This record gives sequence, structure tokens and C-alpha cells, in this order.
Amino acid sequence: NQKISNIAALKRRPLQQEALNILYEVANTVGPLMEHFRLSVGFLCEMFPTNPNLLGLNVNYGYKISLRLRPAYDERSFLPTEEIVETMIHELAHNSHGAHDVKFYERMDQLREKMFELRMKNVKFGGAGDQLGGRTGLNVQEARLKKLDPRIKGGVNRLGGVAKKGVPIEELIRQAAIKRYEDSKWCHET
Repeated sequence: NQKISNIAALKRRPLQQEALNILYEVANTVGPLMEHFRLSVGFLCEMFPTNPNLLGLNVNYGYKISLRLRPAYDERSFLPTEEIVETMIHELAHNSHGAHDVKFYERMDQLREKMFELRMKNVKFGGAGDQLGGRTGLNVQEARLKKLDPRIKGGVNRLGGVAKKGVPIEELIRQAAIKRYEDSKWCHET
């Protein structure tokens, strides 16, 4: 991915190569999105913070983005790739807006909508997409999806695209304030 200069996984954690592969998968997934919005990241790396709620961190508007790849309770397993991609999109929104304000959420919605559009067009980035090896078992993504709770698997959904018709403006403002408060618990602002 030409939009990300360096990618690295934690060296002192198990399964370093798989962690690095996940980071490259995330980078390739968001590559077309970064290209479209002219976003760049100097350094994309794994983090394993003590705060179990911290999923990502954007330093200096994209100079460095750190992502949690593993659940806090098990350094030998990985979070679902889709969850990590969603965190990456959140952190990319911080490239434009540091604070969790209206402009930040507008930018994040733009990124999510474009990501949805690119996926519907099946746009790939960073290679020909050739499969290596045989098809003897589940691929990594399928294995992760099998572990997901059936209630959160869902299908293809448009993120951030639900209309709020009939909801009073006061209620929308209240919901936005709650959302910002909840985000501030797990996302450290730059």
C-alpha cells in the first residue's frame, strides 16, 4: 500500500507473522479508501495496551496509527478482521479531525459510505488477488467469522446510513452527546 509507509507487528507477542499479515490485510482493505480521500499514514503498527477498551490510536493526524489486533484477555488470538478495519476507518477519520465532534462523525460517515461503495464494486488494492496454496481448510477470515456470535454476524449492511426520520432534533442531539461520551472512554484523542 503506497499510502502507508511502514507496517509492523509487535515483536514480543506470539504469532507475530500472523499479526503482520492482518495489518497488511487491513492496509490493503482500506487502500482504495485512502487513495480516494488522499489519506496517508506514516506508520501502521500493532498495539496491545493495558486498557482493554482502547482499540486504536492516531498520533499526529496519521503520522502513526496503532491498532489493537488481539483481545485483551488472549494474546494468542485475534479480533475479527472486520472489527479491526472498522477501527482503522475510525482512526483515519482522525487524520482530518482530532476531536470527536460533528465534523469528525461526518468524516467517518463519508469514509464508511465510500468503503461500502468500494466493497459493493469489489475494488481490490495492493495486488492481483491470487490465492496461494490449496483449499484444504477454512481460510483465516472464514475461521474468524465462524467464531463470531451469530447475532453480530449479520449480512451486508450499509454502515452509518440509517435514516433518522421522525426523531426529534433534541433526541438526535442527546444521542450524539452520548455517542461522543462513550467514544471518549476508549479513544484517546490526538
